[in-house]
Amino acid sequence: MESSKDAHCRPTRRELFFVGPNRTLMAASVQLSPRLVVGVPRALFQLEEQFGTVDYTVGADGQRFLVIRRRQDVIDVPITVVMNWWAELPAQSGRH
Repeated sequence: MESSKDAHCRPTRRELFFVGPNRTLMAASVQLSPRLVVGVPRALFQLEEQFGTVDYTVGADGQRFLVIRRRQDVIDVPITVVMNWWAELPAQSGRH
């Protein structure tokens, strides 16, 4: 089985989902008792990489997935972060 830090267990704890090679969502059956047995992983579908990571979670029924996807119609706009803005506030308002 491939190594993955993005593993989620089906609510029944009988299936494990993880991101495999090329951002493919994979599933493998799991048996916990009397000893741990993990089945052969199978590919479910390809995930898109967003902001350098893949974000997903498994629905309560284990049949649906919530996946964060970047909107294609939104243009990246830079943001400005102002630090220590509260120290400048009295000077801008005329109060000291």
